[in-house]
Amino acid sequence: MLYRVWWLISGLILLHLSPVAAQGDYFVEAEISSTTPFVGEQVTYTFRLYTQVSRTNRGLIVDPSFDGFWQQKFDTVQQYNTLINGQAYEVKERRIVLFPAYAGDILIEPTTFVIPDDPFQAGEVLMTQTIALAVRPLPEQDDLVGFDGAVGQFEMIPTIDRQTTTLGEPVTLSLTLRGTGNLEQLPAPKLADTAVWRAYANPGSYRSENVDGLLIGEKLFEWLLMPLAPGQHALPSLTITYFDPAELTYRSLNTSELTVDVLPAGELPATFSLPDQNLAVLKRIPSSLARSGSGPGAVFWLLWIIPPLVVAATWLRVSRQRERQRNAALYRYSEAFMRAQKLLTAAGQSPEAETAYRMIRTGVTGYFADKLNCDAASLSYEDIETRLVAHSIRGELQSEILACLELADQGLYAPFQNVEARSLSQRTIKLLRLIDNRWEAQ
Repeated sequence: MLYRVWWLISGLILLHLSPVAAQGDYFVEAEISSTTPFVGEQVTYTFRLYTQVSRTNRGLIVDPSFDGFWQQKFDTVQQYNTLINGQAYEVKERRIVLFPAYAGDILIEPTTFVIPDDPFQAGEVLMTQTIALAVRPLPEQDDLVGFDGAVGQFEMIPTIDRQTTTLGEPVTLSLTLRGTGNLEQLPAPKLADTAVWRAYANPGSYRSENVDGLLIGEKLFEWLLMPLAPGQHALPSLTITYFDPAELTYRSLNTSELTVDVLPAGELPATFSLPDQNLAVLKRIPSSLARSGSGPGAVFWLLWIIPPLVVAATWLRVSRQRERQRNAALYRYSEAFMRAQKLLTAAGQSPEAETAYRMIRTGVTGYFADKLNCDAASLSYEDIETRLVAHSIRGELQSEILACLELADQGLYAPFQNVEARSLSQRTIKLLRLIDNRWEAQ
C-alpha cells in the first residue's frame, strides 16, 4: 500500500513540474564551444536564460553531472540585454569549462531550470537540449619527451631564489606554467638526472582567472635542490611537451640553462670583502667639531638594533615557508585517495583501452606519491612494496595492489591483454580504499 502511495505522489510531482516548451517570455539554451575536441582539450559549456518577466528571478539552475569530463565553473554570472526577432530579452549567462577525460562519443545531458510556484502560476521546468560530443584521441607520435597529457597553449617561466649558495643550503627552483589547457590535472614534470643536485619536490599549486570569457590557468611547481659538491653547476633541465589542438601538433618547452655558484661550507660569497688591514691612522677630531655630551648618538643605536631585526625577520620568513610546505604536504596526504578514486573512475569509463590502463597506473602511483609527498615518476615497484611493509600492509592486500599495477603495465605494453580495464579500475579502487583505511589507522 505504501509503495502505491509513493508512486502516486511521485507521479503528481512529475506532472506538476514536467518540462515545458520554450515560452515567448522566457526560455533557455545551451551550447558548447566545440563538439569535436581532443582528449584533455579545454571546451566551454554555456548556459543562457532569456527572460522578459520577473518570475524567473527565483529560478534554480540544476546542472547535469558532466560524466566523462573534468570541470571548472566560472565564478560569476554575466548579465546583458539582447534583441531576438525584435523582442528585448534580459540574458543571464553562465559558463563551465570542461576537459574530456577520454576519447569517444560523450553526451552532455540537459541543464534544468526550475521555476517554483507563485500565487498566480504553477511551477515549471525548462530544459536545454542534449549535446553530443565526438571526442578525438590525441595523435600518436614516437619519442615524446616530457609529455604527461598536456593539451592547449602554454608558456613556461623558470626561476630560482638565489644564484649563490653554500653546501648544505638548498636552492629553490620554481616553474610556472600558464595558458589555456588542462593545467590543473598535470603532474609535476620530471627533473633530468644529475650527480650534482639532489631534488625534493614540493606540492604544486593552481589558480585560474577569467580573461574575456576564457579560462587562463597557472600552475606552480617547486623543487628544493640540495648541492652535493662545490663549484659552478647548472641546474637540472626541464622539458614539457604538450599537444596544441589549434595547430594539430606537439610542441616542447625547455628551461634555459640556469647556473648556481656553490661555495664550500663556511666560505663567504665572492661579493663579500673584509676591511683593509692597512688603514690610515685616524686624525684627532678638532675640538671645535667635537660633539658635546658623552652619550652615544642615534646612529650608534641603529647599528646595534638593525642586525637583530634582520635576523628576526629572516627567521620568521623561513618559519612561515616551512609551515606552508608542511601544510601543503598534509593536504596532499589527506586528499590522496579521493584524487586516485576520481582518476580510476574516469579510467573505467574510457572506451580507449590504452588511455584507461595509463590512467589506472597514474592513479595507483599518484596515490602513493601523495601519501609519501614525493614525485610519482620516481616510485618503483620496490619502493611501493617497501612502503606498504613499513605501514604493516602485507600479504594478500599487498600482492593484489601490486598485481593491479602490473596488469595496467601489461595492458599498456604487452601485445595481448587478458584483463578488462573497467573491472581492473573497480578492483583497484576497492584495494586502495582498504589500504587507505589501514594507512590512516596507524
